[in-house]
Amino acid sequence: MLHKESSSSKFLTLFKNKKNFEHNESNLDENDLLKSIWLKKLQESDTSKIASKTDLLQKRYNSFINTNHFETGMLVSWKAGLRNQSGLRYNQLGIVLEKLTIPIFDTTNVRRASDFKEPFDIIIAFLDEDNNFTTFFANSRRLQPCSE
Repeated sequence: MLHKESSSSKFLTLFKNKKNFEHNESNLDENDLLKSIWLKKLQESDTSKIASKTDLLQKRYNSFINTNHFETGMLVSWKAGLRNQSGLRYNQLGIVLEKLTIPIFDTTNVRRASDFKEPFDIIIAFLDEDNNFTTFFANSRRLQPCSE
């Protein structure tokens, strides 16, 4: 007795092999055709997501390399998508305490790879959740000037 493959198992097979899936419409019944259309849409969605990520990466890169001039007393905040330290949150203001002429490179904290050997060229102060005046070193390429 031959066992006919169920629609759900055909679908599962198609789904698992969606990257390599090529179909011949003449060999497909209506349900299989609908599944193949769905899989094609899924592939297009994946491609769209990759394009979106690529655009976002390019946007973040351009923001990172676009430098600003900072002076003591200026209000600053993180540029969108460039925060890599705790403390100052997005949309929270900090104030420039000092712009260093020679950057400091943090080589002590290898575990936090997000800022390992990053040039810290600015000292920022902000009010923490207890309203304490807190300072930290940052990479000025990740910051933007703000108004009140």
